[in-house]
Amino acid sequence: MAIEVIPLGGTGEIGKNMNVVRQGDQMVLIDAGISFPTEELPGVDLVMPDPTYLIENRHLLKAILITHGHEDHTGALPYILPQLEVPVYGTRMTLALIETKLKEKRIKADLREMIPGNPFEVGSFQIEPVRVTHSIPQSCALAVHTPEGTLFFTGDFKFDHTPVDGKPTDFNRLARIGDKGVLALFSDCTNIENKGWGESEISVGDTLYYLFAEAPGRILITSFASSLYRVQQVFDTAALYDKKVVIMGRRMEQNVDTAVGLGLLKIKPDTYVSSRRIDDLHDSDIVVLTTGSQGEPLSALSLMAADEYPRLKIKKGDTVILAASPIPGNESLIWRTVNRLIRLGARVIYDKIAPVHVSGHANLEELKLMLSLLKPKYIAPVHGEPRHQALYRDMARGMGYEEERFFLLENGSILRFENETAAIVDRAPVGRLLIEDGMPGGISENIIHDRRHLAQEGMLVAIIAIDAEKGVLVSEPELIIKGFTWHNDAQAQLAVDSIRETIATLRPAELSDWDAMRGELTATLKRFCRKQLNRRPMIIPVVMEV
Repeated sequence: MAIEVIPLGGTGEIGKNMNVVRQGDQMVLIDAGISFPTEELPGVDLVMPDPTYLIENRHLLKAILITHGHEDHTGALPYILPQLEVPVYGTRMTLALIETKLKEKRIKADLREMIPGNPFEVGSFQIEPVRVTHSIPQSCALAVHTPEGTLFFTGDFKFDHTPVDGKPTDFNRLARIGDKGVLALFSDCTNIENKGWGESEISVGDTLYYLFAEAPGRILITSFASSLYRVQQVFDTAALYDKKVVIMGRRMEQNVDTAVGLGLLKIKPDTYVSSRRIDDLHDSDIVVLTTGSQGEPLSALSLMAADEYPRLKIKKGDTVILAASPIPGNESLIWRTVNRLIRLGARVIYDKIAPVHVSGHANLEELKLMLSLLKPKYIAPVHGEPRHQALYRDMARGMGYEEERFFLLENGSILRFENETAAIVDRAPVGRLLIEDGMPGGISENIIHDRRHLAQEGMLVAIIAIDAEKGVLVSEPELIIKGFTWHNDAQAQLAVDSIRETIATLRPAELSDWDAMRGELTATLKRFCRKQLNRRPMIIPVVMEV
């Protein structure tokens, strides 16, 4: 029976990872991620793949399998689970992070633990989680064993031989799966532009040790709330210097408390203290662990940089360490935050100055090793932009893979495997869902278009009172403009005169047809603004019958 793999998100882009594996009347979903909006999406909080395909086929879906606990692999769950109601599988740490997210939304779910090295069945699929290293504990690759062959999804990975938790990638199991035969490899390729091997997470601990020694006052460290290896290193280094760690940022505090409860964070007694105690401590004894590594406007660090965070004010002598790399598209937000912190007197350390962050993704040589261990018949990188996918193809070609064994997938591509052959046979409906607080169903692209239009061109509201029976204006039209100004006082009167002329030319039937009248007034004002102002503001005519 043919088997199909359908990427709904994360292919040809960074983030929003979501892949369907379908065989006949059964399918599983691997990961359900979100990404964060860039400045081209004003007002949007989160971006996730359009779940239309999943909802239309929810009667076929048997489970959601999560490779690890990062938002770009789990963040869509609160928005799709109420409509799908299927079990979610993940490692213990991953499920704990998911459970916290779901509780906030008051969503109940069937969460089932999977243990690396222990295969289990979901419908007709046999799922085998394989331990890999990443920047968060308990990350897994997934081998999906089917009658057609084994499909291998690496998830996000790197080959870290000295991970912070002492649990390296299970190379033996990867090699054995490769020896048995892999039909297709769906690989992370985000870091393929980086030559050689990636640095170990443990190297960041050495950098923190020296930075702590140099800091004269308070130390503020920002990272992803789910980067628990980095969190462990902060606590370890603070304990060496007998400093106290204070957490500011709700998500960071939740994740730390969860990891401590699971025994995945080892914290020396009295090192972790409540933020309420910060005023009782000497500046040189304080380490603040906070959110905001991507310059998110409402994050704790961004509010501190804007001098709007009531619990802590940045001052001269503070050292701020950005222990994360920018997500593509977030660079301007991050540098704005950095510049504001510097103006307030802080010394800011980021990865261009000191190695305070290492990537959780495999570099070129690590990607080669994964390919060599698994020896797949077909290859399709699913996590990375088109340039990353193209470089992965070049890498595979250099390792002896022929062109017909490689697929450059796009979101929505339906890649079918049948009788040991593979081909892209169709497309599934895909797109993006824009999520705002209070709008869980998402907002349309048309709303974003209107917001951009308003931001770039402004708005003109024309309030018109008319006697519909006589077809005359009752009073002078009132014009309200936002986002631009008249070049001179005469222009406002010219706009009013153009409205008068339009009303005078309307036939009786048009005067009683409000939609037709608004259409004529909109067209008139658009022509006026284009000719007189060289602008295209949003026109909103308000017609009142008196």
